[in-house]
Amino acid sequence: MALLELGDVVDHRDFPRFDAPTLKEQIIYGRIYRNLAELREAVCEFVERYNNHWLVEKNGYLSLKQAHTAWHQKNLPIAA
Repeated sequence: MALLELGDVVDHRDFPRFDAPTLKEQIIYGRIYRNLAELREAVCEFVERYNNHWLVEKNGYLSLKQAHTAWHQKNLPIAA
């Protein structure tokens, strides 16, 4: 297997997936919404769940909100 070089074209479908299911897989595929408002509500619920409750391995099993808060506490000085 050769290493990729700058300019190489890569088809992401060639690589196995180890990440979380996508928004499409979670709320679009296999579901029927009666109107745009239902779809919007489903997207908003997914975003809230993903940002606040979904534990991400690369973030030390913290939610995105927890990781964001931790980063800010570590890297940004508190204004006096």
